[in-house]
Amino acid sequence: MQAHKLTREGEMCQGVAIEIEESGIIHGYSARLGPLDHYVASSNEDLKTLIIGTSAIIGPGFFVLARKREIVMWLLEQGFII
Repeated sequence: MQAHKLTREGEMCQGVAIEIEESGIIHGYSARLGPLDHYVASSNEDLKTLIIGTSAIIGPGFFVLARKREIVMWLLEQGFII
C-alpha cells in the first residue's frame, strides 16, 4: 500500500492503520491517532470517520488545526477535552 509515496506496510501489519475507501478511491488514511502520529482525510466527514474508526487514541490525544472549527466543535460535542 502506498500513501503519499511512503510505504505503510509496517502499520498495516501491526493492525494500526485505518483507510477510508469508497468505490475504489481512498478518501482518508490514519496511522494511529496520537501526538506523534498522522492522518489525512479528503473532507471533514472523512476525518470524523477516521476518528470514530480508531481503536485507541495513543497518549494524551492528537492535534487538530484550530481553523478546522467544524471538527473542533464536533470533537467537543463527542466529549473530547481541549
